[in-house]
Amino acid sequence: AEPLLRGVLKINPKYPGARAMLGVTLLSLGYEHEATVAFRKALKLSPKDPIALFGLAQIARVEGRFDEAQSLLKRTLEISPKMPTAWAALNGTRKMTAADSDWFATAAEIAGSGVPLWEESQLRFAMGKFCDDVNDYERAFANYRRGNELLKSVAGRYDRQTHSGS
Repeated sequence: AEPLLRGVLKINPKYPGARAMLGVTLLSLGYEHEATVAFRKALKLSPKDPIALFGLAQIARVEGRFDEAQSLLKRTLEISPKMPTAWAALNGTRKMTAADSDWFATAAEIAGSGVPLWEESQLRFAMGKFCDDVNDYERAFANYRRGNELLKSVAGRYDRQTHSGS
């Protein structure tokens, strides 16, 4: 995807969607600095790009800048209120409490709204963390189990021989 996106940007350097997706691609390849640059350029072109904001939030969270990550995620959710990945990531910025029960209710609503299975799995893991944080271990386990079931359903069948190196 990276060469294709760079080609698109050579043709149209002011295409914010391609800039944001280049950031996503670079981030998935482990190039956080280059991804940050791409996300910032996307935001200069389109200050309300939820993908670029979310990408910067993910980088901030991984680097331990939790307050910044939370702020970026809240901005993302102001623009795209039901973005499953942003909603799920929000609870990874701090320990949740019973006062965050509205977060859980919205996460459950989004998870049950027919979102793609991968996004639902992310929400289920976040919901499991919420339940862990508030000491509701039975519901935590149920959400973690559902998240794993969803991941199994979208993952390809494991072929041991292919991965054995022989």
